[in-house]
Amino acid sequence: MKHARTHAYPATCQFCHSPIHMSVPTEQDILIVSTEIEHIHRIQADVETDLAILVDKADEVQQELHLEKQQHRQNMHSLKSDIQPTAQHMQQDIEQIAHAEQLHAEYAELIALHARFNKALDDAGQATQNDEKYKPRECFQSDFWYSMNNTIRSILQQCHFQGADTADFSRSSFDVEIAGYSKADEQGKGYCAFLNSVVMLAFHDYLNEQSKHTPGWLLIDTPLHGFDEGIRPLEDSSMKVGLFSYLAKQAVSQQIIIIENTNHMAGIPLDDNINIVEFSKDKHNGRYGYLDGIYDVSDES
Repeated sequence: MKHARTHAYPATCQFCHSPIHMSVPTEQDILIVSTEIEHIHRIQADVETDLAILVDKADEVQQELHLEKQQHRQNMHSLKSDIQPTAQHMQQDIEQIAHAEQLHAEYAELIALHARFNKALDDAGQATQNDEKYKPRECFQSDFWYSMNNTIRSILQQCHFQGADTADFSRSSFDVEIAGYSKADEQGKGYCAFLNSVVMLAFHDYLNEQSKHTPGWLLIDTPLHGFDEGIRPLEDSSMKVGLFSYLAKQAVSQQIIIIENTNHMAGIPLDDNINIVEFSKDKHNGRYGYLDGIYDVSDES
């Protein structure tokens, strides 16, 4: 803005009211200032033109950025809908391959373990073949034969068996002998069953005395099978009575089960501590047999 010469310049500052000391501008000063102002106006116009160009460019960039964001979202959607399932499937395949490798390694360990076991069994078999034959009779304690001899003789004496003092327990036959003869050579079938029961009682007595694991019970099947004493002797000399009297004494401290036909029991007194169970072989009368609830096939219907 040009200065109107008709009006004097103010002598004080309109803002702080301080005195202003300046000379009156000349025509040349005014011309310079006017020229500078016009130059500034031209620069301002150029700046405004450049600014408009920049604004348009910014709009273009903003639009391109918007398009790029849309494309990015589309790409991410493609990753999730197309690529991600494939990646998950590949991950599952990798895990399955790893599991298969682990199974393969475990299988290899099992094969190696199997081979070691087979080798150990082969070595054990070879070692067994080289060992001497197992002889269980040599494993008994030194007092076994002496104890069996004494016990068998004692039982036979209590059973009124003639020749009880000549009875011995043979090391070779592992059975009782009477006067040096086997029971089968010198005695009948009934006496063999009788003597078998005596041997079993003696062996059972030894186990009760010496074994760490005492049986505590004994079952004898038909000790009088085929046994015949001829003319019925007196009760105090009967071997049948003596045998069952001995069994009754033994049953005081342990359980002894005797399975015998009732017709063989005639004339044998039984103590009060003996429990008698008769097998009727009748499903509707008494106890059918030794195993409760077990019947012959012919009686099943």
